[in-house]
Amino acid sequence: MAHGSSQLVTVTFTTDDGFQATNLSMDLSALPAGWSASSPFTCAAISTGTACQLNLTYAPAAAGDNSTLQLTYGYLDNAGVAKSGSVNIEYTST
Repeated sequence: MAHGSSQLVTVTFTTDDGFQATNLSMDLSALPAGWSASSPFTCAAISTGTACQLNLTYAPAAAGDNSTLQLTYGYLDNAGVAKSGSVNIEYTST
């Protein structure tokens, strides 16, 4: 990603077992510099047929910025059990 430009990054959530999950949520209030998104992110229901998408925008503050953005999320599985996980997005700017 070139300094002075921005890039849309889309994260798509689906289930891995074919069963529906509900109440997917993620706290985006503390994104690092250069990252932005609509916060809070929530999705009422997801399954293998209906995905939820999180749209992030990355606009590097300086050339040479590189790191890994780690986002944690939570949801309820099809049995109503609370689950959580994380997704890592590696990024760099030129």
